[in-house]
Amino acid sequence: MIYFFHPSGYAFATGSEDKSARLFDIRSDQQIAMFKPPTPNSGFTSCGLSMSGRILLCGSDDNNVHMWDTLKK
Repeated sequence: MIYFFHPSGYAFATGSEDKSARLFDIRSDQQIAMFKPPTPNSGFTSCGLSMSGRILLCGSDDNNVHMWDTLKK
């Protein structure tokens, strides 16, 4: 599992071999969102957040980078 802290310091994102990326709020101790790649065969090998924290990016073992807007579900 890979994790990356949100620039605010109040959240973090994870990318995992279970083919999911998740965003957690530290203050409420809850998962905010879960993201899945468009293809079911993509396990995540890296993840990061944009400088603003709005865009979640995950690299996968199928040699693609997947992006999600964290403000949209």
